[in-house]
Amino acid sequence: MIRFALIAFVSLFPIDPAVAFPVNKPEVITIADLQEGDLLFQKSVSKQAVLIEEVTHSPWTHVALALRNKPDGPMMAFEAAGPVGFVSIDRLLARSRDGRLVVMRLRDRASLLTPARLVTLRTTLLKQKGKPYDPLFLWNDDAIYCSELVWKAYQSTCDVEIGHPNRWSELGLQPGPARAELRKRYAQLQQPLDLGKLQKEKIIMPGTMRASPLLVEMGELGPKAGQ
Repeated sequence: MIRFALIAFVSLFPIDPAVAFPVNKPEVITIADLQEGDLLFQKSVSKQAVLIEEVTHSPWTHVALALRNKPDGPMMAFEAAGPVGFVSIDRLLARSRDGRLVVMRLRDRASLLTPARLVTLRTTLLKQKGKPYDPLFLWNDDAIYCSELVWKAYQSTCDVEIGHPNRWSELGLQPGPARAELRKRYAQLQQPLDLGKLQKEKIIMPGTMRASPLLVEMGELGPKAGQ
């Protein structure tokens, strides 16, 4: 009897799924909400983004850091997407597939990123300015890629690992577009691709860092983020 009564009630008063089962939408924030050292994760539109997704099985293909270009300057993004350096937040947003950035912050920022350590972090990052981008994703310091820049800066400054680096062997680099592109890049640099040696190399990817329990999501930056 109760079952039939419930069915009759639902028929008379249909439940809106959006009300009964609400989906928590990310908080929308602005550039004014950013703090130096925040991590800016992106689903980028670069050609290599598709290849990174193929290898890492994650849509997060780029990460930058929120940083002022000088102590009293505007908040910008510091990244390795070419020669290491600053780019405006708006320009970074324009390179996002969905026009958005997910902002993550150290969960224990107050204790880990003290004012003194923030100065050290800035100094550490600025020493990398102008360093060439690493298209081979190697763990040396001759060149550097986006997540390597951020990971190493935090590791050396705060002694934390935002995500555990993998070995290339764990990524399962199968024959396909990603391996073909990597081989092409080695050829352009006139270097042989030694897959056996590469498999032993460390690599840290944006998706790995995005999932770190050391971070907490602050919200999303979207169009007109400066407003």
